Amino acid sequence: MRIFAMIVAIVITAASVGLAYRYYKGASKAENDLNQERYQRMVAEENLQNTKLQVKSLEGQLQKSEQKAQSLEQRAQKFAAINEDLKMRLEKASEIQKRLEEKILEFDMISQQL
Repeated sequence: MRIFAMIVAIVITAASVGLAYRYYKGASKAENDLNQERYQRMVAEENLQNTKLQVKSLEGQLQKSEQKAQSLEQRAQKFAAINEDLKMRLEKASEIQKRLEEKILEFDMISQQL
């Protein structure tokens, strides 16, 4: 009976060692998976932070570009207004020149008649 009890104890001990080893392997794999997931989350958070910084930088560049575009648009409007003013002055100068030429012709005709 002692031998039987010893055999049963050895079998139970071997089974518990086998089960403990199996559960240790499962727990080790689960821990590795958890560590891998933590690492991936850390990398994802770091990438997210970098992306947010890039977005802020791009938004700043966009604002600068918009300000430059507005400045250029204002300059273009000023140049257009200046061009329009110059055209009007040129037209007035042309009209004055025509009138002067007509008066010169009139004076020439009058001087020839005398």
